[in-house]
Amino acid sequence: MCCLLFQENTLPCQELSSSVSWLVLLHYIIAFFRAGKDDDTIIGPHPEKGADIDGNPVFNISGKTTKINVMEELFALMIGIGLSAACGFRVFVPLLAMNLAVQTGHLEIAESSQWVATPMATTALEVASFLEIAGYYIPWVDNMLDAAATPAAIIAGTFITASVMPEMTPFLKWAIAAITGGSVAGVIQGATVLTRAASSFTTGGFGNPIVSTTEAGGSVLISLLAVLLPLVTLGLILFLLIWAGRKIYRRFQKPQAPPVHP
Repeated sequence: MCCLLFQENTLPCQELSSSVSWLVLLHYIIAFFRAGKDDDTIIGPHPEKGADIDGNPVFNISGKTTKINVMEELFALMIGIGLSAACGFRVFVPLLAMNLAVQTGHLEIAESSQWVATPMATTALEVASFLEIAGYYIPWVDNMLDAAATPAAIIAGTFITASVMPEMTPFLKWAIAAITGGSVAGVIQGATVLTRAASSFTTGGFGNPIVSTTEAGGSVLISLLAVLLPLVTLGLILFLLIWAGRKIYRRFQKPQAPPVHP
């Protein structure tokens, strides 16, 4: 399907179909570093070698037996990437969604990030989300907001992904979070900047409210789907990355010189 829609300048379908495999591989990389250097640690879903009856890996970490639920960790990572993608449209809306999801028991985050789920943080994120959404409806101010939103989206995407990841060494956690969540947020935010710039140039800014409404709605929708339907959100993110990649590629692609006929 993807190949039929995007035959030129797109990722091969084989790469898209292997995304889940990369997530599984990433899980075992995370598990390896969580296990540390304990010689008794065995990684792999085997009932007799470091796994429970359901096939979930069991690790010996600092003398304590820890069971790792593969599907729960994969879904947690999907939620983090989904919320990071929503940061590409609006920075504070996904943070507010994570705040509410944690308070209602739909999401668990790291102990170091629990401050984001406090009532005070809820109020602050509600105000910030309102101001951010409203600011994008002011002509030309929206373009100035993009200058600050681009790095902010990358930081927010990295933070959200790191918050939902399992405990591990800080360097590894933040490195993986930056590569996954930060990159996804940055790519989508970059595409929205180009879209708004094109709208400002062609309509003098009068078409920007339509772009802003679409972005705000997309941020809310993806944030909700990321928490409720993470697997569906992952497929939607792949589509958005293809769209964003094509848009950025076309923006920086050098125009081909017309052929010279003798």
